[in-house]
Amino acid sequence: MGQWKAQKLDHFSKRFKGLFANGNDTQLQHRLLHETWDAVETEILCTLFHVREQFQRVMRLAM
Repeated sequence: MGQWKAQKLDHFSKRFKGLFANGNDTQLQHRLLHETWDAVETEILCTLFHVREQFQRVMRLAM
């Protein structure tokens, strides 16, 4: 796994670990959870798009 991906995973891991550290602030926890999930979802979509581009490139070269 590349250094950039490892840093992203570490960032998301820290965000999730910190979600419930504050105790009673459920509104903040809810907002952080949604922000973190939006960021994870964006990363997944970007990765899938990149994989699709690479696959199409390989298929063009194979033909």
